[in-house]
Amino acid sequence: MPLAVLGLAESAWGVVTFARDSVPVPRVALGVALAPLGVWAGMLAASTAPNTFSLLPLAIAMVFEVFLAIVLARHLRRRADAAAPAAPGVTRYLLGVIAGGPVVAALTTPALAATRAGLAAQPHGTYQTTNDLFGHGH
Repeated sequence: MPLAVLGLAESAWGVVTFARDSVPVPRVALGVALAPLGVWAGMLAASTAPNTFSLLPLAIAMVFEVFLAIVLARHLRRRADAAAPAAPGVTRYLLGVIAGGPVVAALTTPALAATRAGLAAQPHGTYQTTNDLFGHGH
């Protein structure tokens, strides 16, 4: 349950961050980004994780959480500096988004495939399809 609450808080914070030009409550967000690491470590140490629990999705989620924490820490450090650099230009921003997309996909795809739902999914190319649009059995 604590992970669901943290996930909802992170999702809401992400929506607000995209809607604004500034990072809202970065110190609180930094704590919330690091909190799941403590919860997961506690679950693993106490062996309260379900036996169907896969470590790959957890490890990849930790990578995302640590990346978010690093970005927030850099933001806080820059904000503390009097001579903070200007926001990146459009070209640099778009290159970051374009380069980040495949990285996120490359990490997320195997993580989702290692979950219970991913393991139960039907492999690509094995679907039983027919071209029976009009009920003729062809």
